[in-house]
Amino acid sequence: MGLIARNELGLTRDNDRSFFILVENMSSAIDALQCMTGCTVGNQSFYAYDLGKHVYYFEQFSSGPEPWEALRVALINPVIDISRAHDIEKRIMAGQATFAEADEYHRAIDKAVSEILDIPEESLFTKSKVSLRPPRLNESLEYKKCSSCGEVVAVRNAVPEGNGLLCRVCVAKML
Repeated sequence: MGLIARNELGLTRDNDRSFFILVENMSSAIDALQCMTGCTVGNQSFYAYDLGKHVYYFEQFSSGPEPWEALRVALINPVIDISRAHDIEKRIMAGQATFAEADEYHRAIDKAVSEILDIPEESLFTKSKVSLRPPRLNESLEYKKCSSCGEVVAVRNAVPEGNGLLCRVCVAKML
């Protein structure tokens, strides 16, 4: 997806501040995409919503609120069956995998990546243009202490209470 955005839109780490990316999953693919493009959650140019789909939107920020045309890239072919690797991955995460199982897992992933890189782009993805409103950028955040727990919270995410503010965790504890 990162290569498609680079080829179609010219998105690079050098001009990442003028682009935003919106994704519909919470997979490791988004880590790679942030690293490759420079668009990150921290610099407010990467937005992830876990809808369970490998769908990615790329566009430049605009100066107005009107929708702009964004590049939509969707994975259409699951391509590789690494179901055995998923079983081993669970054992690795639980600290129960043997060295041989971990090695088998890494070999399966490396093989899958190699196979994916050899598949023509049009066999993996569909590309289309869609109308999309760019996200609003947050101005510099103001922080204050929560009146209840004393931890620092962004004012825009706090709930006014009396003469102070409450973080949402403290509000939830009161319910």
